[in-house]
Amino acid sequence: QSVNMKRAFLTAVATLIGVLPPLGETGPITAPHRLGTVRLVPTRLDTHRPKQRPLTLNSDLVLESARQNLPGVALTVQAIDWAVVREDIVQMLERSSDDTLAPTMLRLAWHASGTFDGDGDPVGGIVHHGATMRFEPEAGYEDNRGLQVAREALAEVRGRHPAASHADIWVLGGYVAVERLGGPHIAFRHGRTDGEAGGIHCPPESRLPHWNASGDSLRDTFGRLGFGDRELVALIGAHTVGHTRPERSGFPYMQWDGTPKKFDNEFFDFLLQDWWVFDDEDPEHPYYRNRSWIMLLSDWELREDGAFRRIVEEFARDQDAWHAEFATAFKKLTELGWTLEDSPETYTLE
Repeated sequence: QSVNMKRAFLTAVATLIGVLPPLGETGPITAPHRLGTVRLVPTRLDTHRPKQRPLTLNSDLVLESARQNLPGVALTVQAIDWAVVREDIVQMLERSSDDTLAPTMLRLAWHASGTFDGDGDPVGGIVHHGATMRFEPEAGYEDNRGLQVAREALAEVRGRHPAASHADIWVLGGYVAVERLGGPHIAFRHGRTDGEAGGIHCPPESRLPHWNASGDSLRDTFGRLGFGDRELVALIGAHTVGHTRPERSGFPYMQWDGTPKKFDNEFFDFLLQDWWVFDDEDPEHPYYRNRSWIMLLSDWELREDGAFRRIVEEFARDQDAWHAEFATAFKKLTELGWTLEDSPETYTLE
């Protein structure tokens, strides 16, 4: 039956018949409206059969032929106004008393996307069967400690927009966080789908870059994601916001630079200074420190590796250049696995 439903949808897409009703309405389709992501929720009229999961079409046309080709299935159209979703995230950040929430939302989008491996099983990432961090074991990975704060905050937003996927909400939350912290605007493309189970469906923790990674290890990890040295340095520069926290990372409560609430290029400037000392008082979590500031061993590699350091020096001089390259790299990270065949029509929220 599932195969027949998929075949029916493919037939519907091919015929390009039907259009979306006004926002908030369901039932007969009467007039064209371009609203981007559309969710078709099939409910079996035969209650003795299992209820089917919602199906999402990333198209500006809801296809009437889907109704004609799915006998026994009632379809309800739910449209998502992504400008409203974005504003809800902005308002949530403004109301929050937690000044670390925005950096944590950025980290959530990063970690949920950075598990992608096109040759892996599972593939991971956040585009297809994404947001598996809602389940164990991924939710409990050491590198993901503390991210439940962002997941819970964004779950409240999704509660007002249940047709949206968790994956899309997490990515948009990351984009909004960057912008609210003073970083670049990133155009949002939607249509990601959620995984529905954990266990073997969760990508392994080893795919994320580790805090003590060597230069070669960083290149291997980011290379798997399709990134070169410039993109690697640009993305790690996001350490300019937020803090380390003992209950999350095992490191003391410290910040990377003097402006942990501002998405500026001070991280690169601090990294190049000479006042750092190696601290291995805790042999399991050694780091470089200067008073209340910290650099992880992986950060330090950006200073010590000649090719990385030249990029660090450039970004320390030119914040606009870093912002532009970060925006491009972060968008690429959060769209890994998307192909033209998956989504022939690209929708962005400018």
